[in-house]
Amino acid sequence: MTRARDLSKLLGTANNGVIPNSNLGVSFENISDSGTAGTKVASGTTGQRGSTAGQIRFNTTTGLAEYYDGTAFKSIDAPPTLSSINPTSLRQSQLSSSQTITITGSNFSSTVTVKIIGNDNSEYAPLTTTRNSNTQITITTPTTLTHTNEPYDIKVENISGLSNTLADSLSINDTPVFSTASGSLGTLQDGNRSSTNLTSIVFTDEESTPTVSVTSGTLPTGITLNSNGTWSGTANAVGSDTTYNFTVTATDGVENPTRNYSITVISPLVLEYAVVAGGGSGGYGYIGAGSGGGGAGGMIYGSLSGASGVYSASIGGGGSQAVGGNSSLSGNNLSVTCSGGGYGGWYNASGGSSGGSGGGGGQHSQAGFSGTAGQGNSGGNAASLNGGGGGGKSEAGSVGNDSGGGSGGKGGDGYQWLDGNYYAGGGGGGNHNGYSTQSVAGLGGGGRGWSNNTSPTSATENTGGGGGGSWTAGGSGVVILRVQTSKFSNTYTGSPTISSSGGYHFIKFTGNGTYTA
Repeated sequence: MTRARDLSKLLGTANNGVIPNSNLGVSFENISDSGTAGTKVASGTTGQRGSTAGQIRFNTTTGLAEYYDGTAFKSIDAPPTLSSINPTSLRQSQLSSSQTITITGSNFSSTVTVKIIGNDNSEYAPLTTTRNSNTQITITTPTTLTHTNEPYDIKVENISGLSNTLADSLSINDTPVFSTASGSLGTLQDGNRSSTNLTSIVFTDEESTPTVSVTSGTLPTGITLNSNGTWSGTANAVGSDTTYNFTVTATDGVENPTRNYSITVISPLVLEYAVVAGGGSGGYGYIGAGSGGGGAGGMIYGSLSGASGVYSASIGGGGSQAVGGNSSLSGNNLSVTCSGGGYGGWYNASGGSSGGSGGGGGQHSQAGFSGTAGQGNSGGNAASLNGGGGGGKSEAGSVGNDSGGGSGGKGGDGYQWLDGNYYAGGGGGGNHNGYSTQSVAGLGGGGRGWSNNTSPTSATENTGGGGGGSWTAGGSGVVILRVQTSKFSNTYTGSPTISSSGGYHFIKFTGNGTYTA
């Protein structure tokens, strides 16, 4: 009964269910809980916190026990642990878009903060962070990561503020970088097509030793790109200038950047030439007696492949009552001299000479004079006392025409060279004034002989033509060069005439000079 009365007294003093300490008669100092299940403390949301220093409670918002130190509530927690991430490496090319990384560990609170920390202590926040469980977190990377700040640490912080870091756990696979700009790596001249004249391709990778190879396009035949970006071999000769375009790929086994390049191989320099000597004068004659036409200057033409250097041209003058002057062209692997044309036979058969092309015969049925072998042909023969034979012409055509019936023979036609013009035409023979039809000159500037009260003419200059009968002068010589326009150097002395046509440049010397090929 005593205990019942005490309980009644105790309950009777309760105020709204709270029994004053003075009525309990018990002490709460140094409380000891001898149970094994645990002692329950007050629990509630963050908004239901008290404000008494020393309070201990369970925060249902954070899921952590906490205590109040008189200033702030402090969570009671253990830091998270981080065991691994997957993947541990990303390619540089992947960083243009976000990538997913899974973090594995333990003790991840319901709310976590993740930071990606570079080797310079710069911090990057993931684009997204998802706490899957207390042992797994998934993040997506920002696009601002670069290989320059690798390796990266991964830091996970619980809501309590406790954190842990997995150091040097994320690397960026650096992309090989080309140092050699795209474009031409060199031009190989025909005289030196070695790959040593090409620019090497320089590329680097901070993490590995990448290699390069041609993955599309074509290299010059004979040239090889080595895996380290150097070249070997010698390009084969080409018939025309050729540019080879190709793509090179550098690879470290993962990253494969590309760059476009080109190499040009120059075809051999082809120097085509025509050398024409001065034409000889027509023979001496007078009214009533014919004379031979002047011989055309000698002419040699040909071509030289792959020979660069300085070429010197010397021009022979036209003969004036004499043979024409010699013309020559000399330079690397070339030496050509042409003989001037002979002068025509005299009316009294006491003159005339051989030359590049012999002069025609004069009075007394004189025979034409011989030409220089390989440079010209003989002049035509005089058929009567009054007719002179035509002058000879270049080796490429027929001899001068024989005269007939007192008329002067026609000079031999000149040779049409690559520039479309005629050179080294023989002079026409002189006839008796007023007796027969006009004596005509050969192509290429040969002079005209006497005809029907028409005075004879001299040959056109710079053609190597022979003069017409009766001492008219022969035409001066000429040297002409033709080179591919792509190889025209524009380096010369003297005063040549420069023209171009059909992919070629023509350099025409009418006076002495040089051209550097």
